Amino acid sequence: LLLLRVIAVLLLPLALALAHATTVLHFYTTGDVERLRAALIRPYSSLEEAFHAATGLAALGEQLPDEQSACEFINAELDPSDVHSVYYAARTSKVLSDCELSVSNETREGLLALISEDATVAEVAHAVGALVALDLPLSSQQAVTALAVALAREDSPPATIQALLAASYLSQQADLNRIYQEVEDLVARADEHGGLYLQFEEGLEVTGRFVHAAYSLAEHMGTAPNIKPPIQNQVVQLSNAVLGRSSLATLAQASSVALAAAKLSNNRFHVPLVVQPDGASALSHKQPTLRVRGTANVTLSQIL
Repeated sequence: LLLLRVIAVLLLPLALALAHATTVLHFYTTGDVERLRAALIRPYSSLEEAFHAATGLAALGEQLPDEQSACEFINAELDPSDVHSVYYAARTSKVLSDCELSVSNETREGLLALISEDATVAEVAHAVGALVALDLPLSSQQAVTALAVALAREDSPPATIQALLAASYLSQQADLNRIYQEVEDLVARADEHGGLYLQFEEGLEVTGRFVHAAYSLAEHMGTAPNIKPPIQNQVVQLSNAVLGRSSLATLAQASSVALAAAKLSNNRFHVPLVVQPDGASALSHKQPTLRVRGTANVTLSQIL
């Protein structure tokens, strides 16, 4: 989670070179991760809130404190006739360690019927996400077509982000690039603030979910997203926007930050560089080495 980890013991010239490479304004220490965890274990009262709590904690490598109660809650709250209810319940059950969620053939048929060109992006995306979480078959190419047609009608950042995440669940044999190409256009629509932050006008939650969705689809396809790497600022600016908020008012915000930070610190393409001294930072002839902590997935050859 852009959590600093001890990565090397370096000689003085190397340490000085690293100091000039650090450009990220905000990163999470162990204490910050604990505060994020606390924001995710607050009480939930709806399926959507349970979904945000469970998926956010999963991004931290943790689980809900009482998974059995959570499983009972989602089964009790599930409305099998509502695609959004089924989506939140199914995706939540997927990250719980032992939670069975059964749906009827009628519910399955209802989900499949929503993968059509007449449905909204949210309906198609949630139908896809639910079917995949429930291990039920669907036509990935049909889903891509339905998402593309719906996006042509709706064309908003939240809708596009839902489509990107849904596409990350689909077969790699489908024409996923039809959805993937939206990443570059979406980045161009984000607002830059002072050359330091890049975020959508809809706020923190949408910005965080964009980072998570874009990198989820990129990793699924094995192709770097059309976001400029850290040396060209856009990834760093997105990182600053996501990690710069000191307070998280809702489970949805906390979840979006956890999911985005997990992707930013652990992906195959772009990891914002953070390097800090680990312990004493004073150097001398008697103490010519500096122990540093840095973001995961960054090798010294990438830094220099």
